[in-house]
Amino acid sequence: FLVEIAALREFSAELAEYVTGRPEASAWITDLLERHVLVFPLDRSRHWLRMHTLLRQYLLGESQRRLPRQRRREILERAAHWHAEQGDDIAALEAALEAPSPVLAARLLDRVARVVAGGQGRLSLYIRWVEQLLACGVTLSLEAHTWYVWSLCFTLQYEHAHRAMDALDHRLAEADPRGELRKLHARLGLLRTVVLTNLDMMEAARAEARRWLEDCARAAAA
Repeated sequence: FLVEIAALREFSAELAEYVTGRPEASAWITDLLERHVLVFPLDRSRHWLRMHTLLRQYLLGESQRRLPRQRRREILERAAHWHAEQGDDIAALEAALEAPSPVLAARLLDRVARVVAGGQGRLSLYIRWVEQLLACGVTLSLEAHTWYVWSLCFTLQYEHAHRAMDALDHRLAEADPRGELRKLHARLGLLRTVVLTNLDMMEAARAEARRWLEDCARAAAA
């Protein structure tokens, strides 16, 4: 039981029971707390818990010997679904990436992209998520890809942003030949101007700025 729940950075009795399928989970966790066995509550109600780092590291080492890889993946996928059902898409995404379950993680990324990157400004976190998915061979949605460019731009990674933007431009040209995604194109026009300016590509930046202003004027007139 401990080897299985060590895959979870934080856990509750309900989550532990759900991912392991063990109805004794709540009683076992209560026993661990009463015995002070390197499991610590994270809140006053002692609902959410975390293992001591040394205990968790030991158990993770044991899991490599004793826990089949598919079982560990199943536990983390179940944790992702449980968090999503509770409305915590960020925790769900972290669990899906840890599994790894790329398809589930990509779907969750679409749900949190605007909030995390655009609303909360947690750009480094968003970049980490995207790069984990890209390493798994996932093709991002256009929206998630746009927020990736945004995040790279505003963390001053201009060369990387330029490459990501070129890739997005090619995708948009294929997916939107009539230019129907005008809002997305407009957002990219501004970002492209910023990136080109900071890469000292001034002629291209001026041309892009003019194009962006003309697009804005047409949109306002419409």
